[in-house]
Amino acid sequence: MNLKKLKTWLVVASVVWATEALSSPAWPWPVSVEQPNGRVINVYLRGDENIHFFETTDGMMLKRDHEGRMCYACIDGSGHVVASTVTAYDRHATDAIGDLLTPDAQARLRKALVAERDSRIMAKTPLAPGAVKQIFPTTGKIRGLIILAEYADMKFSCQDINEVYDRLANEKGYNGPYATGSIRDYFTDQSAGLFEPEFDVVGPVTLPGKMSHYGLDENVVDLMVDACTVADRDFDVDFSRYDFNDDGTVDFVYVVYAGYSEAQGAAEDTMWPQSVDLTYKTWKMFDNMYLGQSSCSSELKGCTGNEIDGIGTFCHEFSHILGLPDIYDPMYSGYNGMMYWDVMDVGLYNNDSRTPSGYTAMDKYSLGWLEPTVVEGQMNNVELEPLSSSNKAVFIVNEEDENEYFVLENRQLEGWDSALPGHGLLVSHVHYVPSLWQNNRVNTAVAGYEHVALVPADNVTSMETLATDTYPGDNGLYTELSANSVPAMTWRQGGNACHVSVVNIRESQGVISFDFSDSPSGVSAVDAEREYLKVGKGFVDIDNAERQWVKVSAVTGAVCSTSNDIRQRLFLQRGFYLVSIGQRTFKLTMK
Repeated sequence: MNLKKLKTWLVVASVVWATEALSSPAWPWPVSVEQPNGRVINVYLRGDENIHFFETTDGMMLKRDHEGRMCYACIDGSGHVVASTVTAYDRHATDAIGDLLTPDAQARLRKALVAERDSRIMAKTPLAPGAVKQIFPTTGKIRGLIILAEYADMKFSCQDINEVYDRLANEKGYNGPYATGSIRDYFTDQSAGLFEPEFDVVGPVTLPGKMSHYGLDENVVDLMVDACTVADRDFDVDFSRYDFNDDGTVDFVYVVYAGYSEAQGAAEDTMWPQSVDLTYKTWKMFDNMYLGQSSCSSELKGCTGNEIDGIGTFCHEFSHILGLPDIYDPMYSGYNGMMYWDVMDVGLYNNDSRTPSGYTAMDKYSLGWLEPTVVEGQMNNVELEPLSSSNKAVFIVNEEDENEYFVLENRQLEGWDSALPGHGLLVSHVHYVPSLWQNNRVNTAVAGYEHVALVPADNVTSMETLATDTYPGDNGLYTELSANSVPAMTWRQGGNACHVSVVNIRESQGVISFDFSDSPSGVSAVDAEREYLKVGKGFVDIDNAERQWVKVSAVTGAVCSTSNDIRQRLFLQRGFYLVSIGQRTFKLTMK
């Protein structure tokens, strides 16, 4: 079983992404927008730097018209998504827009947007052929360049922005108002010391164009080239210092631009944070070097006020440079990804971007920063220390397709994970398909299903129930993951039940313990009747002298009873049941 194959493919993917920009997910919370008539409505911002749109709180797509009104979206005669003539939340006009608000109509709108997005990406694809570059290093000490750039008509709000950003980027053990650690701290911690970046912070520099020149058309190439040109002129930057592999290309430039980010609900003439490879997009040379990988993000957080943005967006965008894809679904077509559990999803916004989520085990494994334990069969009393401190995780690999696996990792509220929505054993289901990773389509509608999916313990995938995503849960209710549990462990490839089961999941003082059963049912053949269960005609008596939580469920996963009473009598129909008493699980047959 060659698990290193995944690592190789993912690192190579960072080279192929030269044809497409990668970006931060939209701000995940509703924003208030004032209509021209003075009415304030709450909407969500969706999408990425290629295509983005607004959505009502009940999921209806909106577009701005030429007067600045938020209107329900429709498709014009050319197949483009445009604003209708009906203002958002104008329920008096329901008859005129009824057909626009159906699930089928909303699905057609998203399909049309995907087509527009693909068209824009193809338009950005460089035409010149060339040799594949070497990849960005993921081990050792590297030095990157951060340029602080203000527009001709928009200056930095922070007067000492250079000092502020130098500390945010480089200070060991930083703990200030904008982050609970520096960018250098973050990547040193995620890599367990294998990778330590430092950054030269240059500027501020003043760009020759106004904000709208760069923002309205997402003119990221001009932004990067202009920032480098002015930095070279005003600060005599030696760009050759940032070529780590001697291939004649500047391996990494990051631009922090003045003002707000469109991804957090700011005006359409602001830039959307993104990463892009400038190879073949510009032939301008700096110290005899071509520009390569680059990223950008905003000075300020949100869309009002003067609060410096945290480091979450930087950590997300720089992770693209290292080779990681987006895990969120930019079209919000029903795929949930890893949500706040992963910095490559909306976890970059944890604690208002001051404490971005730590890397998942898959993220670390992809960059060569973690070597997982691979389950082969029966194992008892397996212990997992917190991922953030132990750098340990367990993979259960599909015997028929080694690119598909379940990931088990212990996430606790400590370090960079201190702002997570919960704690415990986090389980995800990964099916690695090279083309999806290479084209940054991991969790999009074109993929057909989620290829990095959370397996929530409560079987509910929702932003409102994140605290109960982990096993065993605060009440110890979720102690098993098997082919017969809900959710179930089933392989995408072949549709077969997983060959092992995770049982007796427990948590004590931040340590997760569990057993692996080589039975897909997850329950060993145990004669428990004499000690705990006494079966009568149509009922079972449960002896629970230790007052542990008892859960009785059908093999379909339907929960029949949950209680911690000392003595319980349950009336059950004929069939097979699973009885969990504390950390033990038994099979019960009702005849």
